Amino acid sequence: MTNRSVLHARAVARRRAELNMNATIAITRMTSPVFIDQPSLLAKERTVQYIYTGKAYIHSLGGSGDTIIGDAGIPLRTTTISVPAEPLSYYESMPRVDDVIVVKACDYDPSLVGRAFQVVVLGGGGPIRATRELVCTSWGDSNNWEQQ
Repeated sequence: MTNRSVLHARAVARRRAELNMNATIAITRMTSPVFIDQPSLLAKERTVQYIYTGKAYIHSLGGSGDTIIGDAGIPLRTTTISVPAEPLSYYESMPRVDDVIVVKACDYDPSLVGRAFQVVVLGGGGPIRATRELVCTSWGDSNNWEQQ
């Protein structure tokens, strides 16, 4: 394959993949450590950097087990979130493990709006990759704790 045909194939694959992206997300990275607000004992984030805001496809959420916090079992959910693969200049602000993804809009599942995911694995790819896959985890809803 020539370089021109690879670029053309990548553009076609990316355009086709973006047609399926019907959610809007924001990916942020914490740039300073969390601090604990002493009166409320809540962890507050300090400074965040926006890495990406735009189209995404959120695959079906699956269960990956429970974790115990105090006396309550909190369900963990995993999913893959696909974002457009960007040109090489994008690698300067490429998503990383521990980045946080917040769903801003979702055409097919409004209950996902506002849900936060943490990136745990970055998907690899080949020369004609149309999307970048981010394997993420999130707390599931539970009657044992309140979400804010």
